[in-house]
Amino acid sequence: MDAERKLGRDPLEMPPNNKGYDIESKDAEGTIWFIEVKGRIAGAETFTITRSEVGVGKNKPDQHILALVEVDDVTASVIRYIRRAFEDVGELPFNTISVNLQWKAYLERGEEPA
Repeated sequence: MDAERKLGRDPLEMPPNNKGYDIESKDAEGTIWFIEVKGRIAGAETFTITRSEVGVGKNKPDQHILALVEVDDVTASVIRYIRRAFEDVGELPFNTISVNLQWKAYLERGEEPA
């Protein structure tokens, strides 16, 4: 939420039962950004993404951001934004609930919030 405010956007945290993304953020031009936040402790090997979260990313590729937050103890030490994060994730079988992805590979693709 702080990273979005620093970018001049107006973020709104979604309720916990919202499937697909965690933050809806509006920029000055009125564009809505759908942000899925994944936080992991430094050194984590994987993170879990749900079928719904992948679906939002694929259905709204130009407005979707995967925000990775690496945490040292309790402090967010690294925040990276990944756009079009799930382009290389194939079609998931209908009965798939979630998949694990490699944290380091995605973190390395990320950029400073912008």
